[in-house]
Parts: sequence; structure tokens; C-alpha cells
Amino acid sequence: MRPLITVLLSLPAAWLPIPAAAGYFTGPENYHECILDRLDGVNDNATAVNLVVQCRDEFNPLNPEQPPSPWFFEPQNVKECLEEHLAKPASPFAVGQIQDACLMYYPDSGETSQLPGSAGSP
Repeated sequence: MRPLITVLLSLPAAWLPIPAAAGYFTGPENYHECILDRLDGVNDNATAVNLVVQCRDEFNPLNPEQPPSPWFFEPQNVKECLEEHLAKPASPFAVGQIQDACLMYYPDSGETSQLPGSAGSP
């Protein structure tokens, strides 16, 4: 068994899943990515506030960065970002922060007018 593990660990990183190559295990690279990573599914407002403070301590929220070219399985726009990160129940504070992060992190390509609560929705 030990030789098999040694062989597997010595192989190139090509056997790692795609998210590992996308920086999945390295952590967030900017404030908005931090918010999206950490607040996903947080149900408690106090926990959400603490996580936002941690993100603000690590990154400057007033200096938004353009997202890198998204991988195939990552959201491509604001609508997909909201659908992915708001799929689980979350605290009202977390929902607001996730919405703001999606709106800032992904360029608007017209899909925000179709989101619930926007001026263009019926």
C-alpha cells in the first residue's frame, strides 16, 4: 500500500480536480471572492458579520478587482453568481453581502434588469 501512495503522490498535479487548479484550496484572492466563499449558506447574522470583518481585514473592499476569466464550472455573470451562492438558506445580512459581491465582482451584461426586485422586473 505504501508504494502505491508514494507513486500517486509523485505524479504531476494533473490528477487533482479542476477546482484545485482554479485556486480552490488556496483561498480567496480579493474581497468580493472572500465574501462569496465565506458567506455561502451562513444562517446566523452575527457569524456573517464576523466573516465580513475578516474579509475586510484581509482585503480592501473599496478597491474592487476584476475577476479572472472564469473557469467552465464557475458563474459567468451576475445572475449565475446569485443562483449559485444564494441556493442555500442564508441570513438576511449574508444575502445582502452576497448580492453586493456578485454585483461588484461580475460585469453587468444586462441580466440585472431581470433579477427579482430590480426596476425592470414585473
